[in-house]
Amino acid sequence: MPTISHAYRASLLGKLLTFTLTSRALKWRSEEGAGEIPLDRIGQVRLNRVPGLGPDTKLCELRMVDGPRVLLKSAHYKSFGSFEDRSETYTAMVQALLPRIVKASPEAKIFYGNSFLWWVWTILFVLCSLIVAMMGFALLSGEAIAVPGLIAIGVVIAAMPMLWRGIRRGRRREVGLGDLPEDLL
Repeated sequence: MPTISHAYRASLLGKLLTFTLTSRALKWRSEEGAGEIPLDRIGQVRLNRVPGLGPDTKLCELRMVDGPRVLLKSAHYKSFGSFEDRSETYTAMVQALLPRIVKASPEAKIFYGNSFLWWVWTILFVLCSLIVAMMGFALLSGEAIAVPGLIAIGVVIAAMPMLWRGIRRGRRREVGLGDLPEDLL
């Protein structure tokens, strides 16, 4: 059986994480240490895509039955504002990992879709949009708009395509292994 591995750095301050899949565990290592996550201890898997200015980032969140979580991402931080798409190794890892989790931990649940936090950000976006609309009315009535108002307008306009893609994708749903949308793998 070929070795399946995936590596990524989440951010400027993040450490490079390397994951290797075995028949019984997902092993990880970083500059700070190493460990393994037994597949039979995984209670929940959540797959999602996060829209961005470049290619969407695919996410696979593994939650252990006793609490801790592990996050696999398809985007690798290279430098400020620059991410490398590592979908090829991410997809190979997730496609091999999911059936092994289902076999090792039959009670594990698989979900896809947006998390609660994503919806919080969506509500904040809507509130910013209302502020922008109110500033538009103020502008029409001859009032001046402050610099923070102009920044809010720019943020709202820039975030609209990403928000729309997330709304179309919808809320979190439980699925079986064979029912996963292809665009999440």
